Amino acid sequence: MRKIILTVIIGVIIIAGILYEQREKQETVGYSGKIENITLGVAQETLAALAIIAAEKGYFHTQGVNVTVKSFIGGKQALINGLLKGDVDIVTAADVPIVFNSFNHHNFKIVATIGSSDNEPRIIARKDKGIFKVSDLKNKKIITKKAAAVHYFLNVFLAHNGLIEDDTELSFTKNGNEMVTLLAEGKVDAFSHREPFIGKAKELLGDNAVIFAIKGAYIKTFNLVVTDKLIGKKPDVIKRVLKALLQAERYVNKQPAAAIKLVAHFIGATEESIASVWGDLDLSVHLGRALVSSLKSEAQWVVSNQLVNNVSVPQYNNYVARGFLMAVKPAAVTFAATAQ
Repeated sequence: MRKIILTVIIGVIIIAGILYEQREKQETVGYSGKIENITLGVAQETLAALAIIAAEKGYFHTQGVNVTVKSFIGGKQALINGLLKGDVDIVTAADVPIVFNSFNHHNFKIVATIGSSDNEPRIIARKDKGIFKVSDLKNKKIITKKAAAVHYFLNVFLAHNGLIEDDTELSFTKNGNEMVTLLAEGKVDAFSHREPFIGKAKELLGDNAVIFAIKGAYIKTFNLVVTDKLIGKKPDVIKRVLKALLQAERYVNKQPAAAIKLVAHFIGATEESIASVWGDLDLSVHLGRALVSSLKSEAQWVVSNQLVNNVSVPQYNNYVARGFLMAVKPAAVTFAATAQ
């Protein structure tokens, strides 16, 4: 009896393996239709890993899409200087820049989340400025990027530790490399940012650096954002792009070391710095039910801090197009169409 059961189990495993291989083959060599051209804005961020890998490994071309990649220093720049200016058709962007731009722009949609982390932005500070613990940040010169995910993280981080922005001497810059330089020269005491800038600063400061993180306080999502124009003209292309990203997701799961190498090279970071945060990343193509509520919470922060002129929070259902991922991988969609 045991032999029969074992034989059945082995048979099921073999059949499952064959079906998986057939699906892989269909998705990697099955497209033979018209090749479409699009421009993709990719942020130099670890959470854009699936887009980076899909481009580097030729997965977009496999799906019949000839992609011209435009690299941006971050998701905020990709969204503002790429998508909203009409220079690119699709971008990878974090949730906070999406929220800020949703107050005045209504011509784009999120079609999928391609990465998330509850421990990605961090704060790096100088010990010689008397900073050893979080409370030491009070009255210190801190710099970050305004209206970006790292700005929102800084507020969440401070709030979790009984502080607010006004407890610090906060200033802003658009350039992450400038933050590194200012910190290294002692002109600021700390900055809030992500890789590769945290790693660059740590390399310069050595033992004089102290890094603060707060796992679980803020889940940063990186999303695939498309223009309404592309949705109207080339909806099938969006589905093919998602299929390419699903191929990249499988590559990440099978070959993490190779994936880290590709991402590190693209964003200009060391493999060691990327590997140090890799375990905190969820690199998967999905649409989660928490996305809309997160966007809404961030928008309320924007409004309450008077960072925009508008006073009403947008309806974020209107900024999510779930049908594309539903058509490609319905199991990856847990976002309800009526959720708000």
